[in-house]
Amino acid sequence: MRRERKRLPLLLALALLLCGPAASGQQPGEQLDAEVARVRQEIQELERASVPAGRAARHRGIVEDKRIRLHGLLQQQRDQLSAYRDLLVRNRAADTDVREVEGEIQAKASEMEEVKGALRASMSGAASPARPQPGQTPAQPQ
Repeated sequence: MRRERKRLPLLLALALLLCGPAASGQQPGEQLDAEVARVRQEIQELERASVPAGRAARHRGIVEDKRIRLHGLLQQQRDQLSAYRDLLVRNRAADTDVREVEGEIQAKASEMEEVKGALRASMSGAASPARPQPGQTPAQPQ
């Protein structure tokens, strides 16, 4: 009896985890699209934010984490499109359909490169120390 009580919350959590996506009524591709849109929105909000003094480095790290997440999601979308294209090719679908999917794959790859470039620019800016403006003296380490 006691052992069954311990298992019940575990079983409920497992059931929710497995049935959660099905209960929401969304297909995996739709969930991925929604997650991409959400992360894009978060990045835009973070980029527009007014960052308090002393928080710039931490804020930049948060934005970088979001960009890394977005890149991973875009990669998943590209991989799904590639698998779908392969399915179309195997089933001898119309060339126009295959080309359309290949165009979407290229668009995802291009978007991934943009995100990667923004991430590189952000990280290279964080790695190099701030240069003093003409007439200023560099800060001395304490």
